[in-house]
Amino acid sequence: MLADPEAKLFVGGLPPGTSDDEIRQIFLAYGEVEEVFLMRGGSRSGMACCFVRFTRHEDATAAIQAVHGKLVPDGASEPLVCRFADSPGSGRGRRAGGG
Repeated sequence: MLADPEAKLFVGGLPPGTSDDEIRQIFLAYGEVEEVFLMRGGSRSGMACCFVRFTRHEDATAAIQAVHGKLVPDGASEPLVCRFADSPGSGRGRRAGGG
């Protein structure tokens, strides 16, 4: 089964050292996880982030509703940020026009 291209989430606020398996375990409660891509490298806040792709859009929506601003993983002081990832080529997050 191919993953729904609109079922990819951005997850921020993960404690440093969080593993792919730990992320997968959090999100398996909401549906079949196709892929976890953990961003390696430090952020200014010291927290980690990742992308989680579900096979179904409905499962991704359920995960956002359950996790965003509610789940505080061990080692974190703030709840996770969980939202749909911007689609490649969507232009979201980019400014139009010259500088």
